[in-house]
Amino acid sequence: MTWIFHKAQDVFDQHQDAWDGLNSAIDNHVLLDAKFWGTLVQLFADERTLLGISENSQYPGMALLKSTGLGRWSTFQPAQAPIGPILLGNPEDIEGQFRVMLQSLPGYAIGLGVTQQDPNFGHVNSVRSSQAIEIKDYVQTARIRVEGDFEDYWNTRGSDLKVNMRKRLRRLEREGIRVSLESYQSPSDVTPCIQQYGELEQLGWKGRGGTAVTADNAQGAFYRNMLEHACRKQEGLIYVLRFNEKTVAQKICLRRNGMVVFLKMAYDETYRRLSPGYILQYMILQRLFEEKQVQGVETYGRVNEGWTNKWTDDFRTMYHLNYFRHVWVRHAKTFVRRFRQKESLVTSDVEQKPAHLAGVRSGDVIIQSNGTVSGASTSSIGNGNGSRPRYPRAREWEIVNAREYFTKYQAQWDELNKSLDNHLLLDSKFVAPLVQYFSTSRTKLAISKDPAYPGMVLLEGIGNGFWQTFQPSQAPLGLIALANKDNLEKQVQGLMASLPGVALGLSITQQDPDYSVFSPFSQFPHLEFVEYITTPRMTLFNSFDEYWKSRGKDLVNNLARRKKRLDENGVQISISTIRDPEHIIPGIQVYGQLEESGWKGLQGTAVSIDNDQGRFYSDMLKNFCVHEEGVIYQLLMDGKPIASDLCIRRNGMFILLKTAYDEDYKKLSPSYLMREEILKRLYLRNSIKVLEFYGRARDWHSKWTEEMRTMYHLNFYRHSLVEIGRNVLKAGGIWTGKANT
Repeated sequence: MTWIFHKAQDVFDQHQDAWDGLNSAIDNHVLLDAKFWGTLVQLFADERTLLGISENSQYPGMALLKSTGLGRWSTFQPAQAPIGPILLGNPEDIEGQFRVMLQSLPGYAIGLGVTQQDPNFGHVNSVRSSQAIEIKDYVQTARIRVEGDFEDYWNTRGSDLKVNMRKRLRRLEREGIRVSLESYQSPSDVTPCIQQYGELEQLGWKGRGGTAVTADNAQGAFYRNMLEHACRKQEGLIYVLRFNEKTVAQKICLRRNGMVVFLKMAYDETYRRLSPGYILQYMILQRLFEEKQVQGVETYGRVNEGWTNKWTDDFRTMYHLNYFRHVWVRHAKTFVRRFRQKESLVTSDVEQKPAHLAGVRSGDVIIQSNGTVSGASTSSIGNGNGSRPRYPRAREWEIVNAREYFTKYQAQWDELNKSLDNHLLLDSKFVAPLVQYFSTSRTKLAISKDPAYPGMVLLEGIGNGFWQTFQPSQAPLGLIALANKDNLEKQVQGLMASLPGVALGLSITQQDPDYSVFSPFSQFPHLEFVEYITTPRMTLFNSFDEYWKSRGKDLVNNLARRKKRLDENGVQISISTIRDPEHIIPGIQVYGQLEESGWKGLQGTAVSIDNDQGRFYSDMLKNFCVHEEGVIYQLLMDGKPIASDLCIRRNGMFILLKTAYDEDYKKLSPSYLMREEILKRLYLRNSIKVLEFYGRARDWHSKWTEEMRTMYHLNFYRHSLVEIGRNVLKAGGIWTGKANT
């Protein structure tokens, strides 16, 4: 058994028939079609991407592999591909086939990462128990079974989805909007559809981040070329949703052997209030059930709480597989992980402890610089070519002790923030109390001395040459302000060069794609993009009555029943607001008492007027209240506070920072009752356009809003060798950023 390897860009076209023949002999999966992968190779492969072919007719196999450095290889896995490209025709002795493949690779290969495998397809799944093999969960993905009639399927869905869909359709009818769904399957239709798809993506965060599909970029070329080929085989499908003949949403699909794969969706964000994404999904499923030509729809993406689970309950876990040439390598890495974890505290909640530099990239975790493990997902976007970044000759940043000097530079900080978005969470009224109560001697304030590139950053050294933005758990955003968005790479390089000692890496944490100067897919050398959390927001359109009609029956009826019961019992519910700076401390005292009634009181982590948390919220809210930008809401039951929200607001944005309620009244849903009353007031004032939660999206958020976006961290490395070295030393590290958890 031997494998031969060729540069994929040179030879893949010549072996497409053999690839398709092998795929057909296994599952004939549409996502492993040779044209699908040939287009990916043409547009996204480089010289390190190899096509491997087994020369043993008893064990036929083909794979696209890529060197990830220092004897490490992984399956070639561009972001556009949901499944890793490996075909093994014989399910017998999979481990033996991996061993021969590894031994045949150029150089001395010590590890192979087989990425993004579906347990329902292929033969890789047949090997699980081996000392040389490590299985790592990747993501949960969902399937929608198309069985029976649409009505039977729809009856299985939750009342929230069904009621809201009826309301959405009625709203469209009430506003005189004609809704149509078209499907395009001809190769000649692909180019205009992809151009239109790109225009839809340009209207959202991908457009703002420069990552949208366009007719001129590699993404657009991939989808255009791939779909044209698929349509020639009657396997490509583009659904287009129109409101009054205007395209408002599109979904790109592939189909084969009774399976439809939803690859990609975009919608016009100016129609967000009409939920075009929901309407499109609903109408596509209706049509698929009516046509009775497919048995299932595959989503092949991470299950999205508040979206995916509304449409299906059929989930399975995709995985990565790591094969080690020597068992002792795996044992050594396990030992390193355990040793490092004993030296550090294990972070139990990623929202409480920010993710540090993630030298090891994975599907579901960040292994931090101190060895702790936090939940997140990552993907590398650096060029990985090992080239040395061009650091400025002069040190352009002044580094001072933050606690001592922030007050001195406070006005300058605010000027920078105002030149950007004037974000509430980056205002010195918020930041100064953070520094006062949560900074340490390691917390530094960096001030750019280059007038062409003004900037300020709060940083903390986290050991061994690594730094991150100062990120106490009370701060939803990373504390960085760069006024000039040009040449961000140079600014970061200059900052790293100015830091004490030799700075090997810098992590910029908790960035909001709608406000950060750093795009989530910035193309800088030695840069790693790390997903943090999905956070919800509410855009306030029209009136509260219209908004409330769009909410699910579960939320609306349950709150109505609770209020009716309270009214029948003669219990008076009211809302109290505190905006006077002199009344903030009593308001925080009440808030702390409410937190004490719950699990935070049991753990000793509740806000108290006598601890730093309480002092922070007191000072910060007083700062904002002086400018009429702070408020504490309290829900009163017969005059007794049973729930409280701490909030700040500015320029049409309202941020709900923190919520607490009395656990003794939990059955009454006091926080829900309070939220309904607050929303009524916000709609009535008509000055607030968006409510931000800035916390991890929970199930209860989906009752109030469908708007979600993903926040992220950015890790900058001084040199590619730093990233490689950290990967080698990290616990549980495997041979590819995609195939590592």
